[in-house]
Amino acid sequence: MGFLRDFNTSQSVIDIFEMLYVKLGRKLFEKIFPVILTDRGSEFSNPRMIEYTKDGILRTKVYYCDAGCPHQKGSIEVNHELIRRVLPKGVTFDNLTQENVDVMMNHIGTHDTERAITKIAGESCEYRDRTWQSCHSLSDEQKNNGIRLLKCAAALQYTLPGVPSVYYGDEAGMQGYKDPFNRGCYPWGNENTDLVEFYKELGSLRNSHSAFKDGVFIPVSYMLGCVAYRRRNADEDVMVIVNRNDHHISYCVPEEFENATLLMGNNITNREVSIGGYSFAILQKRI
Repeated sequence: MGFLRDFNTSQSVIDIFEMLYVKLGRKLFEKIFPVILTDRGSEFSNPRMIEYTKDGILRTKVYYCDAGCPHQKGSIEVNHELIRRVLPKGVTFDNLTQENVDVMMNHIGTHDTERAITKIAGESCEYRDRTWQSCHSLSDEQKNNGIRLLKCAAALQYTLPGVPSVYYGDEAGMQGYKDPFNRGCYPWGNENTDLVEFYKELGSLRNSHSAFKDGVFIPVSYMLGCVAYRRRNADEDVMVIVNRNDHHISYCVPEEFENATLLMGNNITNREVSIGGYSFAILQKRI
């Protein structure tokens, strides 16, 4: 996530976390932000207002890096580097909009991260040396689960605000741990054709529905491993439901989506949508 601020003040940061708390709700906010690690910039000079709600409820804990030690929040620094590739130092931010910032943030994998399918389904490589990383790949079971989970992640990527940016080979099922194992040659002739066709279908779906380009984002629910949201503009109203569980669920959609058109997924009967484990459904409201 990235947020454009008009002024570099502590209040501007407090306002963003307050907005996130209201939109996400207490349970989800605390799950996503159990702790906040930051540097000692003036914009984080009022940690208590970030840590506590207006009602005095503790919702997170703020921690600071040691002075001159940005490596203590290494993954965050990588995000800064990625942003600077789009907006180099010296380039003004004055003409940016929040929509511009949303576009910069919409990716799953990059050349600075483990391959998406490996990160999603593989064994953790933390504290593992390069020798270990070079000779480990997904088992057949991990690979099958990884493909299903990657499809869920891609469905989110292609339907959330912003323009999806796919790191070459992710759409073909390429595996690999950290650099240099995440930067192998494209597997010409050995692509996972099922994944390739799936990404093509997602691209076609996104191009065919303007709500994914400029529709507002409306959270619907998040609980028990299932997330649902809507994208709506003047022309259409689309709902996305993703099931992170390994088992089947039946999801009851809002009344206005009864017998909606199923764009991707299994089936819908009245208001009940059937969604398999590690799967999703995308519906279009009848207008």
